[in-house]
Amino acid sequence: MAGISTKFVMEYLCQTAFDIRKGPLAQFTLFVVILFAISYCLPQLESIASISIYFASVFYGVHVIWENGKEGIEKAAKIKEIEPNFVKFIAYMEDQRAFFQADVQESKADAVRLCSSSVAVHCLASKQKVEALYSTALVTSTSSDKLEKIESDLKDQETRMNVLIEAYSQYRVSFTNTIGRERFEVAQRWVIGMNKIFSF
Repeated sequence: MAGISTKFVMEYLCQTAFDIRKGPLAQFTLFVVILFAISYCLPQLESIASISIYFASVFYGVHVIWENGKEGIEKAAKIKEIEPNFVKFIAYMEDQRAFFQADVQESKADAVRLCSSSVAVHCLASKQKVEALYSTALVTSTSSDKLEKIESDLKDQETRMNVLIEAYSQYRVSFTNTIGRERFEVAQRWVIGMNKIFSF
């Protein structure tokens, strides 16, 4: 340890102390650096420092295992909390997609078929996006912060699709006030505007 310069030790010590807020790894590193500095300045305490480092390593290992287990429990609880929302929304999107697809098949108006077909595509796209979010949530490496973001994205999808479906339900009624070519041109403009607003 005699080869370690005092300047290097002090610089590293200060930098580690500055990063102490980053977590247990930084705290453990600071502790080890302090022990190295002590053993450098007081060679007679080198064996004590080595034993301390050994026990500190064991303590840190237990701490990491404990924290990982705690985080795993918290993530499992969070997934259990948001899972019903995913299942409900995915089923809702599938039902709505099927409904608008049937509207496309049954309606005789080109304008209605155009708009309903576009809404059905949006329902499918939203369903697929939420399924991808749900798959990400189930990955063990997903952090708690990421789960919060996933939950927020799910709520955003719910809001967007509810607005879209409600807007179309109201807009569809307006087709009764237009006829022929004019109706289809109005529908085209509506679909273009809808795609710009609700693009995924």
